Amino acid sequence: MISIIIPTCPGSEEILEKCISSIIKNTPEKNYNIIIIKNNFIGFAKAINEGLRRTKEDIILLNDDTVVVEGWINDIIETSKEYDIVGQKGYMRPEHFPFWGVYIKRKVIDKVGLLDERFITGEWEDVDYCIRTIDAGFKLGETKYLRILHLHPSTTLRSIKSKIPKEKQEKIKLNKQIFLDKWKGTKWEKRITGEKW
Repeated sequence: MISIIIPTCPGSEEILEKCISSIIKNTPEKNYNIIIIKNNFIGFAKAINEGLRRTKEDIILLNDDTVVVEGWINDIIETSKEYDIVGQKGYMRPEHFPFWGVYIKRKVIDKVGLLDERFITGEWEDVDYCIRTIDAGFKLGETKYLRILHLHPSTTLRSIKSKIPKEKQEKIKLNKQIFLDKWKGTKWEKRITGEKW
């Protein structure tokens, strides 16, 4: 059994319906359940953690503005034979995946724990979690194909900051500082700050 956790905010009903419809249409296997978390703007980490507390299964995190295509879950399962966290092809950095479409084995959650809720919006908590996962001895890998599509990625792509509202940019900046403070003096501080974000 796999639990698919989808956080969503009020006003996102139309895109959420597209996401769920794509799952139902393109997931012939019956061994999954969908957990929808009403985010209410409490922050991505808190919403995801609420979902993690409701299941003891392996999980897939999906943003509500994603859709999946045929073969998506089989691609993930096949990749998970070798890796403990599975992200989508083309989105892997050496140390993390963005969490808009990622698979995490339950044994990872049991050992590493929940997402750090000090991160107040959707940015940097995924980097932090993947680093904790690597430090715990688990492996990250990407799928063979890109089968989860992020329809509205402008909220997370740092390369087009001009399209992100100023308030959101400030929260991202604060999250990055939380991250840097947390990992100060470790190999991760230098590695992350050396990248172009």
